[in-house]
Amino acid sequence: FEVIENTLLALKKSGEFLMEPGKIRLTPDTVYVHNKYRDVRIAYIPGSIETNRLQQHLFEFILLVEERISKPGKGYTFALKEEIIRNNRNIPDLIAIVGEMRREINLRIEE
Repeated sequence: FEVIENTLLALKKSGEFLMEPGKIRLTPDTVYVHNKYRDVRIAYIPGSIETNRLQQHLFEFILLVEERISKPGKGYTFALKEEIIRNNRNIPDLIAIVGEMRREINLRIEE
């Protein structure tokens, strides 16, 4: 789940480099995660996406992440996908939502 949050943070930072987050492809081939530090880097391939649908790209990326996570984490990814579908959230809002979900996960682990 941390990968999703760090991907959102990287997308937010992409705006500083005048790249439209909605036009960044989010796939296992373009999202790189440092195993030790859980840091995320995104390879930007200009012109690779014709649509500027950030929510659609995030939803598809979350589906890919779901294939690699344990069953308890899938409840959170389901809730996040529902949030994306029902509300037109911007990146900072989604970062806050994912952060809250991660805190909840950590609290449950500590119990």
